[in-house]
Amino acid sequence: MKTRFAAKYDYDGKKAMQLREKWLQEGTDWEFLFYHDIQTPVKRFSE
Repeated sequence: MKTRFAAKYDYDGKKAMQLREKWLQEGTDWEFLFYHDIQTPVKRFSE
């Protein structure tokens, strides 16, 4: 998951960037669903 970018398509790009960083730190036991990614639609991140 790319966390250090502010996308133009986000309503508030800076807030979305902060939330991605927060979720990556909090979500070590979560399954992330990337509906736009054909190669890896489900990913689990570990510390």
